[in-house]
Amino acid sequence: MKNFDLIDENTLNKIRVYCSSNKNEEFCGLIYKNKNVLHIYKCKNIASDPKKYFIINDEDYEKCSYKGEVICCFHSHVNDKGFSAEDISNSLKSEISYLIYNIQKDEFDFFDCIKYSYYKKYIDLPYIHGVNDCWSTIQNFLNNETAFKATEPEPSRLDQQDKILSWDWSDRKEWIESMNARKVIPIPKTLNELKIYDVLILKSKYEKIPTFGALLLENNLILHQNDHETSKIECLRKGHINLINYVGRFN
Repeated sequence: MKNFDLIDENTLNKIRVYCSSNKNEEFCGLIYKNKNVLHIYKCKNIASDPKKYFIINDEDYEKCSYKGEVICCFHSHVNDKGFSAEDISNSLKSEISYLIYNIQKDEFDFFDCIKYSYYKKYIDLPYIHGVNDCWSTIQNFLNNETAFKATEPEPSRLDQQDKILSWDWSDRKEWIESMNARKVIPIPKTLNELKIYDVLILKSKYEKIPTFGALLLENNLILHQNDHETSKIECLRKGHINLINYVGRFN
């Protein structure tokens, strides 16, 4: 997601200096354009816990909008983490691209809300068994947005009215391999070994068996929907590697 065609190095440096002035809290602000020149507007983080989250006051946004066209919202991450589900959701809902400055790595990351506006159809969906659930959400994305076609691994589960809270994926490898030339690959040791549209079958932190799936999207984002939770897109992190049981990949 390191695509900064719209943001010049001078603006990035200003953000770096501003966010680095306090490495213990998330700093935030807006980037606006006036006469084809980019400027940053520093905002107060009004979140109750600024070490973990950020919230920009509506008044700050309004003041900035009087100065020029708001093109991006930026904030810092004090920990080594990429975009959270909240970041992606808020960017898409507000239709404002997001820029993150990772203080620990001294790196920027960019999410283009225009390019990925279609992601909005797949996030914050309420859990409905057989409609929006662990597999159905992935299946819908693949069938609607890619050339790959995904099938239902266990049609009988659709008649179970959500009686099975945690579905064991351990014995589904044959189905993964038979589905439209998909194959199971060895458990990756690093994130770089994964490819876009890989289906990651993962264990939860609390169960030893693999019980949920995630679809790898562009720029190390994953789409997933845990039991009885809304669907989300967030950054794939190193910690996820330890939870992967197997990976399905299209040839």
